[in-house]
Amino acid sequence: MCIIVYGLFIIMAVVITIWPRMAAIFMWFAIWLYPNSLMYGSLPLNIRLDDMFLSYACLVCLWRSRGCISSGVTIKLALAWFIIQLVGNLAGAFLSDSNIYGIVKFMSKSAYVPMTVIIISYALRDKENIQYIVKWICIAGVAASLLGVATVYKPQQFSIFIIPQIGLSTGSYVDALEDVSELSRRAVGSIGIVGTALILLNISLLALSILVFGKKGTTEKWLFGVCFAFCTLGLIYTQTRGAMIAFAAAFLWGLVCSKRRGTFGILLALGTLVIALQGGLIQIIVARFIGETGSTLGGGANVRMGIWEMFIHNFQPIHIPTGVGMYAAYNIYKATAHNTYLGSFIYGGMLGFALLIVVIYKTWNLSGRLLKHHGDLTAIRFGTYLRMLIISMLVVGCSSENFQDTLCMQLFFTGMLIAERYLVLMPCTQRDTCKQVFEHLPHTDYAAAILY
Repeated sequence: MCIIVYGLFIIMAVVITIWPRMAAIFMWFAIWLYPNSLMYGSLPLNIRLDDMFLSYACLVCLWRSRGCISSGVTIKLALAWFIIQLVGNLAGAFLSDSNIYGIVKFMSKSAYVPMTVIIISYALRDKENIQYIVKWICIAGVAASLLGVATVYKPQQFSIFIIPQIGLSTGSYVDALEDVSELSRRAVGSIGIVGTALILLNISLLALSILVFGKKGTTEKWLFGVCFAFCTLGLIYTQTRGAMIAFAAAFLWGLVCSKRRGTFGILLALGTLVIALQGGLIQIIVARFIGETGSTLGGGANVRMGIWEMFIHNFQPIHIPTGVGMYAAYNIYKATAHNTYLGSFIYGGMLGFALLIVVIYKTWNLSGRLLKHHGDLTAIRFGTYLRMLIISMLVVGCSSENFQDTLCMQLFFTGMLIAERYLVLMPCTQRDTCKQVFEHLPHTDYAAAILY
């Protein structure tokens, strides 16, 4: 089986060497469907093939573009996010007994974020590429959702994908899963419960925005309708209350403030009917909120309040400028913040909190610019998606460190870059100002923009 996985990664590496834009499709499958337990320890220092693949893809894209990657705001924010993570963890290493090797490994994973933005930036050269990449991101999301659901019903058969919990081997973790009822099992997939929940929340909103503003009877509308259904299903199976509440908040915005409130209303009625008729789904949702499969909603909130008080009580003034980084913070406090606003300050200090504010403002502003283009259906789609996404991120951030999570921000900045790039590719008369062409295009595109 390991040989097959190695062969697939070699084939993908060869393909992106010839057609680098394919990296913008392959990388989602490589990360979200990585067979963790199967490949664990197969390379020195526990290096993962998906880490190597993403690094190689980034280098290929930089080489083929001769280093001229779009200089828009998204790539700057992604680089700033990585640098703040790096500075915080290095500061934390000096202030604690954190393992330097552990920090290096953690930061190599954090590098996913700027590398992903570079790869996506290279691939987004025209409108057709945007639609193509969005479609494949949603399909990869469906695959991750199905894998998550499979780990609920058949954990033993899909154990090669599962990341064991701290202190447990994969076998022990799978045995523990099988010892509890199916109702108590959560979709863990290949990237963990929280990671699966966060990416499915993002992709379900992306598919929803395209479904709502799609043309009736088209293949596209059916495709994204199926993607929306499967990703929402997977989100429910993660039993992550914060993500489910965030999805409801984003959907409520669409129901009240979007240009197609009626379509949102119809989807709400259909979704409610399906969940009501399919007793298993309503049982999962109710059981999670009333505490039948764990703590109650109030109990979970009380636990988090205790964690927040502990962080605030033990936080030292010396940490204020740079924070202590997520990896080092766990070694210092033996816990994670479980709140993105507190986490931004604990992990990144004043710099991290300032970046969080800037990211929120820029995303809200970018979605607003897209929503102004009433005659462009695609602009409305991406504007609606970004607005729902930032609302959901703000809500789920109350119970998780989503703005500090690598997998979440990798996909978040991808959505932001797609929207930003679409504004650049719109006809000049539809943009806010023609100046934006020059602000966002690589230097090598200046001549083409002038001729255009």
